Amino acid sequence: REGVAVLTEEVGDDPLSEGLLPLARLARHSLLAPAGAFVPGVLRVYGMLVSVRTQQCCGFDLRAFNAFRTCAFVDLEHIELTEPGVARRLSAAHTAVAIDDLSATSSSASLPLSATLRVPATAAGLLNCLCVWHELGGFPDADASLDFGPQQAPLPRERRARRQRLLM
Repeated sequence: REGVAVLTEEVGDDPLSEGLLPLARLARHSLLAPAGAFVPGVLRVYGMLVSVRTQQCCGFDLRAFNAFRTCAFVDLEHIELTEPGVARRLSAAHTAVAIDDLSATSSSASLPLSATLRVPATAAGLLNCLCVWHELGGFPDADASLDFGPQQAPLPRERRARRQRLLM
């Protein structure tokens, strides 16, 4: 029997390629009635230009080590709290992908393979990092959403549920 709704909490760090979109497609093709809903139903992926540069530590010049820095799954707020002055936000957040009905995204062909974004810098600095995160919406409570992006003023570690991908 086909369902009226499919609810999931399976959301990875990269919702466009792991977990969420394939599950929404499976729900639409095999589990849901034609008028059924997949929840969460809305996905937004954001990006922000960032500079992440370690200058010095205990008097030692560490600038050369920035070439080896990788931050696959570290939230920007964590760096701002644990390494003050190392990260600098160079732009506002910009929407890279917006999907208003996940269950209607029936195939990979319905998503663009690439996109060109024009992101104006709002601060001077060395651009060496792109901070990417997502927001989920489309819950039964229309005002509810889960935003995994960095807050303007970093929250204390115990009050955060953030997760961004820093692409160096």
